[in-house]
Amino acid sequence: MISLYKFTQKFFIILVNAIIGIQFILSVIIFLTAFYWFFSLIGSNLMAFINPLATEIIKFMHSFYHQQAQIGGQTFDGSLLLFDIICIVIIISLTGLRRYLNRVDDKLKKKIKTLKRKNEEILNRQMEEQALANISEYNNYAIAIELVLQNCMVNNFFGGNETEGILEKQEAAFNDLNKVLDILNNVSVAKTDNKIVILAKDFNTFDRTMFLITNELENIKAKMLKDRWLMNGYIGTVIYKEENLKAIYDELQTLLNLKIKNEIISFGNFNIRYELCWKKLQLETPKFNMTKKGIYHIKDNEVSIWRLVKKI
Repeated sequence: MISLYKFTQKFFIILVNAIIGIQFILSVIIFLTAFYWFFSLIGSNLMAFINPLATEIIKFMHSFYHQQAQIGGQTFDGSLLLFDIICIVIIISLTGLRRYLNRVDDKLKKKIKTLKRKNEEILNRQMEEQALANISEYNNYAIAIELVLQNCMVNNFFGGNETEGILEKQEAAFNDLNKVLDILNNVSVAKTDNKIVILAKDFNTFDRTMFLITNELENIKAKMLKDRWLMNGYIGTVIYKEENLKAIYDELQTLLNLKIKNEIISFGNFNIRYELCWKKLQLETPKFNMTKKGIYHIKDNEVSIWRLVKKI
């Protein structure tokens, strides 16, 4: 349909240009013949070079109309004058036709614009559906937690060794966290130094898993404070389709390297997957809100980073 409208629009443009050309030619002819008729009337040969054109016009007019008029004692042929009047009428009529064609052209432009917008909306819906279908294939998720501990009794005033006891406290924290993770049958856990990585199947379980983890981390932090230890953490989460451990760890490490303390952060695709999950389930409200943290410069790219905020 758009092609037909565009073809009609091009035809109208050609027609309007042809009308303008005809009007211009008729205007020139009117100008020349009017001056020829006037100078002939007063007996001047100033416009004699128009004589061949005027003669042909007069012959043409005589085939339809032949009438002479007399002013005083002089007789003259009014064919040229009548021809000019007819040309003026034609020019005025063509002007009206041109205005009509311009209005029709404006309507065609609006229809083309409307159809393009509809086609774009259909295409955007199809692309969105395809994108959602693609993102829904990422049905697994991974969580990385890095703990940073500090002995509050070690400082310039009390003295002491900053690193002493850290490994033991980290081990105790991860052991407490593992007790919570043990009740989940869809996760596997790997620990390295001060980091723990959790791989989980079925994205629909993410809310429960992350809710249990954050609650336990809060409990561990409170228990640490009683022992005069300060605990902070970096938490990153990503989605994945197939278990490519190197790729998953690299993405998680990229998030942890941003050093955003005590917040759960993720990439933009996680945000889309999280929203899609709850739109599909429609069983209960999610336990976290996704908000945009900001744009970060990562590996020469500007990357959108999102954070999960637990609802109170």
